[in-house]
Amino acid sequence: MGTNQTGDGFFQRVTNHLESISSFTKRDMKSVKVKWSALKTATIKFSGIMAQIEHSPPSGTVQTDWPELAIKIYNESNARAHFKSLAAWRILSAAPKWIVPRPPPGPLAMSISSASNPLSDASGGPSSDSALDSGVNTPRALTPPRPTGMKKTKRQRLQDEKAEAIEDRQDQLKRANELAERRVKALEEGTELTKKMALKDAEAKDSLVQVNDLKVLMMKEENCHTELAKETLKLMQQRLKEKYSSEASSSN
Repeated sequence: MGTNQTGDGFFQRVTNHLESISSFTKRDMKSVKVKWSALKTATIKFSGIMAQIEHSPPSGTVQTDWPELAIKIYNESNARAHFKSLAAWRILSAAPKWIVPRPPPGPLAMSISSASNPLSDASGGPSSDSALDSGVNTPRALTPPRPTGMKKTKRQRLQDEKAEAIEDRQDQLKRANELAERRVKALEEGTELTKKMALKDAEAKDSLVQVNDLKVLMMKEENCHTELAKETLKLMQQRLKEKYSSEASSSN
């Protein structure tokens, strides 16, 4: 983290960067923070294993063999969560913060370091206080970091797994809510469409009734062959005239 940068500010920048380079992965800052914690825990432990191998290479191995050997050691001690962050470690391994200094190869290196140190005492070695204050590479400073204990690692792994399970559950609930919202919206749109279709159907039926009424009004008595038909036509026409006269009065 940079100077004057809060933890949340850092993770928000990481989240923004992730969104800018990936159109498929959408995560909020809390989710990124959980993933980062799990990645950091695994990578720190793997880095410690690699440092031990680099300081004491097994016989018959070369440098290109060490990552695979470190993965094997890591997986044997973490049966439930194998190491899957080799790509992240390769990126971080070149950063100064992650480089573990090698111990001095022998007395010659220590004598050179003592001779070049103006704070060295008469015995040829730096005093403990002076060495610590001046930042001289003492054997303690050159000692690789102690690997995280099994109990602490297991406890951290369980916490990470629990946090990841909670995050996955939250993602599932979020997707379920989004699906429910889409279904409700679809039902609302379907109901609105049904209403519009019913209205159009009613309008079509009204139009058909009006056409039939107009036909009756335009019929002539000469076209009726019996007296009963003529009387029926007169009655129908009279009722239709009253109907449309009443509707016209109501609309006014």
